[in-house]
Amino acid sequence: MCHPLLLIGFLVACSGQDVVHSPPPDAIVEKFDLSPFYGKCLLVEGMPIVSSDKVRDEALLEAAFLIRRMIGHRPEILRAMAENRTRFTIMAPTEYTTDVPEHSDLAPSAYWDKRARGLGATFARPSVSCGEENLLCLPGDPYSTENILIHEFGHAIHEMGMVTVDPTFDSRLMAMFRKAMDEGLYRNKYAATNRMEYWAESVQSWFDTNRENDHDHNHVDTREELKQYDPRMAIMLEEIFEDGAWRYVRPGSRTDPAHLAGYTGDTRTFAWPPEMVAAYKEHQKQQHRMARRDGESEVDHVTRLAEAGIASFQVRLGWLHRDGQGVPQDDAMAVHWFRKATEQGDADAQDHLGWMYKSGRGVPMDDAEAITLFRRSAQQGHAQGMYNLGMMILEGRGTSSADPIEATAWFILASEHGGHNGSRQLRAMKSRLDQAQLEQAGSMATRLKDRSAEDAR
Repeated sequence: MCHPLLLIGFLVACSGQDVVHSPPPDAIVEKFDLSPFYGKCLLVEGMPIVSSDKVRDEALLEAAFLIRRMIGHRPEILRAMAENRTRFTIMAPTEYTTDVPEHSDLAPSAYWDKRARGLGATFARPSVSCGEENLLCLPGDPYSTENILIHEFGHAIHEMGMVTVDPTFDSRLMAMFRKAMDEGLYRNKYAATNRMEYWAESVQSWFDTNRENDHDHNHVDTREELKQYDPRMAIMLEEIFEDGAWRYVRPGSRTDPAHLAGYTGDTRTFAWPPEMVAAYKEHQKQQHRMARRDGESEVDHVTRLAEAGIASFQVRLGWLHRDGQGVPQDDAMAVHWFRKATEQGDADAQDHLGWMYKSGRGVPMDDAEAITLFRRSAQQGHAQGMYNLGMMILEGRGTSSADPIEATAWFILASEHGGHNGSRQLRAMKSRLDQAQLEQAGSMATRLKDRSAEDAR
């Protein structure tokens, strides 16, 4: 009997064209753990492009067209992205960042929903996204002078594809970024933010679809300009994308957009809801109030905001007291501030307070309290909390007996959430457990994830 995924691929290959599935095939839903939010799906080398039913099929077809033009000659990269559970999400003009299931926990939503119309993918949140209005060039597109898919999918190629295909890629990119910064390239521009944005901005220029000469960009917005300005990066881009003739052109200006045949546009427009704009402005004001004042030391800044009840700063103040940074080392004060943030449900604080109980620092050692706190943190998706919970279970601390299978399930989840300690311990467990035990741990990890999602709802 043909496997469902193979059958889907066979049908696409035989038809010679991309197929939009509505709803997504069960096999894809299962493999990628897709939310019921997604009513449509199109596969590119096994990687799904997904959307709700509000998005037109043409947007999925356009996304597939762009992805194939960018990286279709490197199917192994797309397959690696699929194996890493990457999916490309298209938001309808009436949908926003936190409507995307993989990004629904980003907070505050007032900030994230207005901040951008697209995000890159990570192992913790494997959705790379953009707005339908940008793909189909609808009126009101806030990024009408550039293509956001090429930027955000560039991130995904780096962080979800090349990290698997070429383990040296990220370190080579980091070295190149540092050299570029030392030479003053992109000074005070968005590409200088970090190596990830340096790469994604360069990918846009490689395909002639970047902005130029504004607050965030210099004059470089085409491949030829990039080759002159940053020849080292041009060599790396050619290594991945080749130096072919294709450049991005808006759909309405192309001579043969076969996949959009019959599409003459529609009446929809994109506009930020007024209440969202107002909430975003208020968030920006709050961020300004949280900024360090002139002459204010880091400790005074953190203390002021911790005393104002901001959980993240309560955690930071706990760190400072625990480690004796800028203040006398004081475990009891560290516990005090970790507890304050824990009372607000902060997952990071729960993990840190659990560690204090596990270690007997600032409080009597208490494994039962430690494992309770680690579990609360883990259930909120905190990678280090998952790792610490797994270690407690592995060592039989705070439990009736050690359980390497449940421990491994938590290491699996920690690794999926980007936790380096969890990934390291998972590798150790793979050499310790047999195949049947590893399969048990994988099944348990799935159940734990489903339970956490249900609790969150």
